[in-house]
Order: sequence, then C-alpha cells, then structure tokens
Amino acid sequence: MQEFYVMVGAKNKKNTIQLRVDILNFGNMISNQYGVGNQSTSTQPLSVASISGAGVPTYRFGTQVKDGQTVLLQDSFVKSINVDNVWQAQFGIRYIFN
Repeated sequence: MQEFYVMVGAKNKKNTIQLRVDILNFGNMISNQYGVGNQSTSTQPLSVASISGAGVPTYRFGTQVKDGQTVLLQDSFVKSINVDNVWQAQFGIRYIFN
C-alpha cells in the first residue's frame, strides 16, 4: 500500500490517496506448480476386504472404471481446476477526506 498526501482547500487540509495491490496465491505466480490444490478421485479409496478370526482387517484399494474396464484405483488425487488455483491481482484506490 502506498499513500500520497494532497493539500486541499483554503485551509490546506491534508487529504490522503491510498493505492493498494494485493496478490492472491503468490506461490502460483512464482511457479504454476505451486499453490495448486488436489481433488480426491474417490470417496472411498480403501475398503475392508475381510476380517480374520483374530479381528485383524484386510484392506484393498478401491476400483475405478477406465476405458470401460474396472481397474485398481491408480490416482487418488488429481489437480483441481478452479479459479482458486491461479494467481490473481487485486487493485484498490481510496481517497480519505480529513
């Protein structure tokens, strides 16, 4: 934020002009690999396959359909695509009367 002072009127009142720049998701501005969120591809990536007599569970990976075939879940997360994953600049100006 930068402030500039302006003398106004017969009594030379000091008014202020403020200029402001905000960078949102600054990491993504540095590199497009930073500041990007992930989105889950499955609501249940693991499931209980069976429970042994001693009460020890056996887990298995979830499945997904790729090219018409059911296969093991390969990617639990993918890069999410929305406006929050890119950098943004916000400019503001304010005039303060005294």
